[in-house]
Amino acid sequence: MSTVGFSSQLSATAIPQLKFVDGRAAGLFVEALHLLRRYEETSSKHFLEDAQAALEKSLTISPRELLPKFYLGITKSVLGQEDQKAAIRIFKEFSKSDLFFLRTAAKYNLAAAYVETYNLDRFPEAIDDLEELSKELTKEGIPLGQTGFVRALWECCGDQRVRVEPLYYLAEVTRDYLLIHLKIWEPRWKKKAEKEVREQAKQMHEILTARGAALKKHDKFLGGQRGEIWAWHLNNFGIIHAALAAIARRSNCSDIDAHANDAEEYFDQAHKFDPNFGSSRANLARLYLEVRANYEKAIQLFEEVSLGLEASDLAHFCLGQLHTIAQNREKAIEHFRSLKSPKEWGIDLDDWPAIRRDVAENLIKWNQTDAALLLLGKLLLENQADTELRNRIKALEQRR
Repeated sequence: MSTVGFSSQLSATAIPQLKFVDGRAAGLFVEALHLLRRYEETSSKHFLEDAQAALEKSLTISPRELLPKFYLGITKSVLGQEDQKAAIRIFKEFSKSDLFFLRTAAKYNLAAAYVETYNLDRFPEAIDDLEELSKELTKEGIPLGQTGFVRALWECCGDQRVRVEPLYYLAEVTRDYLLIHLKIWEPRWKKKAEKEVREQAKQMHEILTARGAALKKHDKFLGGQRGEIWAWHLNNFGIIHAALAAIARRSNCSDIDAHANDAEEYFDQAHKFDPNFGSSRANLARLYLEVRANYEKAIQLFEEVSLGLEASDLAHFCLGQLHTIAQNREKAIEHFRSLKSPKEWGIDLDDWPAIRRDVAENLIKWNQTDAALLLLGKLLLENQADTELRNRIKALEQRR
């Protein structure tokens, strides 16, 4: 959940700009915060939707209130509405605020909203924004790891700066994720990318090791975001090893099991730190689908992910693929139909042969030739005159 703990920083009684003009609007905001806490505890979508409704009603009563509008951006981002357009618009507005903690929190949530769009063209911009945010936090916030005693002395001298460790490390681990995604995860199945990916993986592993040492040093200052920050960090390690396992799978290298086991361990650790962090379960499910070729386990994990908000579209897409592999057209189409936009995933619900052909090509890419041949063989039985398909099957059989 792309939110930042404001409990000790945002006080409507201490900061004039945040003081509510209308008591009813304030009451609805408090109700929304309670519902957001319930969502974080249970992952039940209806709490999030009810929180959004309360925030919208609060703003209807008093449109200029800052806190309800900011948290409305959070609910819209988590719900993934309108491809994050509404959330992005809100966070862009707050990123220009004169209030340091409100401005910096908005900048982080803006980058997180870009991540949620899964639009790779936006990732470089988000990386740059997060780097600038980290610099701003270290320049204007309390020095990282400053002790309570030293802080008390500074406050006695009139220093009103705030702690920035939670937001700083959220920005850093999110930036790590984006860099790993672009340099390691995205090219993992591409031909002739093995050397580059392995080099990038080695470099990022060193960066993450240093990041882990810093997190341990400042662990007690991470506050309510501690679980999420550690989940991001461990998930990043898992992605690196999952990408290396994919390369090993494609190239038939002997280190496939070692990397797959390491990836699974990191994904499981991330899930333990923050059970609501859906990315780690989705990544583990992809590991079972693409690398381990354990379709039964992959279905089990993706069904779990599909019940949440994070990566639910990915879960339905992969479940559609898995049921396509099993030649279960009804279940496959059911999951593909559950996608917010099947066309954006390259799915034509009316073209079952094309769906199976696309899934077979993915299986070939994942070096799962036998499963691909089963799909293509069934297609050939249905269309004996397809010479191109017959030649494709023949070439695959010769490669085995």
